Amino acid sequence: MTTINPGQPAFHGYAPASESPGYRPPLAIVISRETGARGRSIAERVAELLGWGYLDQESLEYLTQGPPAGNDGRDPEIEPVVNDWIDQRLQELNQDGTLLRNPQVTSLVRRILESSTAEHCVILARGAGRVLPDDARLHVKIVSPLETRIAYIAQLNRLSPTDARQFVVEKDKSREEFLAAKLGVDTSDIAQFDLVVNTAQFGVEAAAQLIVTAAREKETFLRHEGLGEPTWRVGMPE
Repeated sequence: MTTINPGQPAFHGYAPASESPGYRPPLAIVISRETGARGRSIAERVAELLGWGYLDQESLEYLTQGPPAGNDGRDPEIEPVVNDWIDQRLQELNQDGTLLRNPQVTSLVRRILESSTAEHCVILARGAGRVLPDDARLHVKIVSPLETRIAYIAQLNRLSPTDARQFVVEKDKSREEFLAAKLGVDTSDIAQFDLVVNTAQFGVEAAAQLIVTAAREKETFLRHEGLGEPTWRVGMPE
């Protein structure tokens, strides 16, 4: 499985040519999940099937601890046209001033944007679906019935049903509160997702295959709408 390096050249020859009328990053697959719905396993499998980069919450937080960017927050190793796009997206997200009030969240958001410009990638991180614009990501929600998720967590972590229920409920609540407070995300709005997959009905492998197919179809849709670049499809298995 490949990993993200925000400073590395674009994936498989994707070049954000400055002569293009407007820069758009390679398509990313962003996966949101309910606790215990097997979201991590599915995200890793999707990245493996496509040969794309994989970025999760832990690796993002590690990246925010890396070498500091320039005084303007930009990574000097990233092309100016790409940094311009990142700055523009930050401004769009920060219209109400929310990001500026929390430097840590701002840094995390910038790292998500920088990583998405480096190559096609699968992202499993809180709020990434809100950070990336609609035409730069396939936003997937992984769900499963509560009792199924509790049973999975109990088995995985060797917890009692009572402790597993508490863990699942509290973890879901923590994610919802973070998204609402830091990024203004309404987690009850199902229309924000391109695809919702119930793993109780499909399992990990079938869910991953569905997401791969959906990514191909979204790229086709974006091209037909005049929003996508033919080079986006490079590297996607037929």
